[in-house]
Amino acid sequence: MRRMLVALLCALLCSGLVLSGAQAAPSAYFANLMKLLDYGSITVDGTSYSEDSFTALKKGDSGVLVKAIQRRLRELDYLLDSADGSYGTNTENAVRLFQKTVSLERNGTLTFDTLKELMSDSAPYYVEGEFPVSFASYAKWNMKGKNNMTFQVQVFNAARSHTIKQVELNIIGKDRNGDVVPSALFTETVSVKIKPGETAYVPKIEIYERKKISEISCEISWVEFTDGCPAYPDIEDDYWTWEIAW
Repeated sequence: MRRMLVALLCALLCSGLVLSGAQAAPSAYFANLMKLLDYGSITVDGTSYSEDSFTALKKGDSGVLVKAIQRRLRELDYLLDSADGSYGTNTENAVRLFQKTVSLERNGTLTFDTLKELMSDSAPYYVEGEFPVSFASYAKWNMKGKNNMTFQVQVFNAARSHTIKQVELNIIGKDRNGDVVPSALFTETVSVKIKPGETAYVPKIEIYERKKISEISCEISWVEFTDGCPAYPDIEDDYWTWEIAW
């Protein structure tokens, strides 16, 4: 399916159709692609493709279709980076942000359903919320000594004009029975500079008595921007929680 879509995109490019400016509705280029996607089966060069055979795009992928998706995300203000055809971290986060807006599963992967929503006439512009901050997909941890460990989470700044300078995290460690381990229940404020539309790892956070812990949860409770403005997650908002298990 991906090869078929790339071929279609190349054909549209060769036909002279170009991207429009900053309209919410897709340009003729995208509109033609969308019409083709609406069919249950499409035949290209004698080969038929269906929705079931579509291979989702994810971080690490590249090509003409990725570039077209990036242009559409930029058009709707979900992506600040240039459209370079490489599905990197910022593209992944832009897709996740769009998925959240249209109530799809927020996994940062361009599924067929995400593609159809993104290319539709009703695709919404990005509107910055009161708490434009979330976790990204990745984290890393290391063992330290016999009974301690450190971990780092990635934070995504979806603000359009504010740079993050501090993040407060709530950490909760639980044992195999689901009970809280007292030494792994704390709040940590870390300094980290994250520009608008970018992602960064926070400094290392140390956890003690790791042998007692089977799961760690981490949530963002507060951020401060460089202009001094704080932001707090709405208690009703479905903001991100990151979990690891080992």
